[in-house]
Amino acid sequence: MPYSTDFRLIDRVVADEFLRFSERKRIARGLIDWLGFTRDYVEFEAPDRLAGEATYDMQKLVGLALNSFITMSIKPLFAFGYIGLFITLAAFIAGYAVIVQQFLLGDPLRWNITGSAMLGILVSFLVGVMLISQGIVAVYMSHIYMQAQGRPLFVIDRSTSRNLGGSARAGDPWNS
Repeated sequence: MPYSTDFRLIDRVVADEFLRFSERKRIARGLIDWLGFTRDYVEFEAPDRLAGEATYDMQKLVGLALNSFITMSIKPLFAFGYIGLFITLAAFIAGYAVIVQQFLLGDPLRWNITGSAMLGILVSFLVGVMLISQGIVAVYMSHIYMQAQGRPLFVIDRSTSRNLGGSARAGDPWNS
């Protein structure tokens, strides 16, 4: 939401669920949103600062953005795999075109492809294959990362949940 801040008013249930996280570098705004509880917004106009200067400079903002992106998403792990896939496909197409044009058709387009250009295409293809391999390792790393975070599989909002069956027991929190 544009112009949003980090000021939040959360109830005890949300605070208790947030405290269950065992992560060390917590991104509070991302984790509280991840919990999925109902939220509302209060619009206000922030007055100008009366004294002093903001100490949160651009370097800290960039660091926060990178940390948020890495902490809340596994997409950066897959980036090299996708780049490798693109490079491999491009090198394969270029290599195929060179083989057909140079060797099968006898260079009718007069490309005059040299051996060093063919070597460059081969190296690009192999670099792409290596990056795809890193992407495959990233899949395994993402599973380890998700397990290491220790986040709960789900969070139940007991204030809106209902007992859907079975007998009611005294003191059962689901019956309130």
